[in-house]
Amino acid sequence: MEPKQKKWVRRWKNWVAPSRFPNIWKLQQGGHLVRARVTDPTTGKKKEIRKVLPTDDVSALNWLETERARIAAGTVLAPLPQTRFADFTVCLVERKKRSGEIKSAKGEERWEYTLKHLVGGTHIADTDQFVDGFGEMFIDKIHVSHVERWKADIGALIVAGHYSPNTANGWLAILLVIMKAAKREFDLKHLAT
Repeated sequence: MEPKQKKWVRRWKNWVAPSRFPNIWKLQQGGHLVRARVTDPTTGKKKEIRKVLPTDDVSALNWLETERARIAAGTVLAPLPQTRFADFTVCLVERKKRSGEIKSAKGEERWEYTLKHLVGGTHIADTDQFVDGFGEMFIDKIHVSHVERWKADIGALIVAGHYSPNTANGWLAILLVIMKAAKREFDLKHLAT
């Protein structure tokens, strides 16, 4: 008696045959195609999961179950937008003004003065002392080590008598507000401050 021949059909732009697991299809050229539909709880709509995997059917099934769990949990895998610190702070200040969190001219002046140092850096006139700001860095790439280096460099300016510790603490407080807002908005995994 001859072994049972696989019946190949053309689906989803591939030649596939059923495997021993539902939603896992064997590909004629090798590997597996995973295809299923899952309800996304964030939208209430069906979402298609489809991927070609060069693995065996058990690994494909494991990948499918992980992906189903991720979608059911409402987790987003979208890449973070490449937003620079300077651009984010401009938008944040505008939102704070519109919402009334920054009300007075003195508050606006404080934020403007602080952002000059956080974004553009701090330069001491008539010296070669300069502390880089965070302006050109992508907001999601700023880590604790960057903030610690910045604090150490500002600390050197305080020791040299160029700035008061109160001034630096004010800058640090605003940096904390900015990074907390970024963590919420971009769902960052860490808080750099």
